[in-house]
Amino acid sequence: MSFADHDQACEHAVDAAPYVLGALDQPSTYREHLAGCAACRAQVAELQPVVDSLPAGVPAMVAPQALRERVLATVHAEAELLRAAGIGADRAPAPPPRWQSFRFPALGGAFAVAAACAVALVVALGGSSSPSARITPGRVVASIPDGRAYLRQV
Repeated sequence: MSFADHDQACEHAVDAAPYVLGALDQPSTYREHLAGCAACRAQVAELQPVVDSLPAGVPAMVAPQALRERVLATVHAEAELLRAAGIGADRAPAPPPRWQSFRFPALGGAFAVAAACAVALVVALGGSSSPSARITPGRVVASIPDGRAYLRQV
């Protein structure tokens, strides 16, 4: 059975390698899980010989205490950050629904109409003060085809 088969067999299969390496925070919880999960037991059995052979591949060295403390502090800080961010924090956001993609052009068109009306009002109020009615046409340049605005001043 390959590692991919193990991953599909049990959701806790991802903990097999850290368990065998002694890197799990709560190994007793995983040991309890192993008692009832044949897929995870098989994966641990496959990984154990590899982990057992690791020390023979390199000469033994003891890391300086300061280095060990810095590394562990970084690991704990990053783990806390990931825990606080939540399970989906590293996933890309979903694209917005299609109806939202049409909202901003419509708002832009409405803003353009309002702006054209405001400009026409300023032009009309700034003109002569004769009591006769005056119509000031204005063409709206926006995303609305053939949009027009009229201001009637009495």
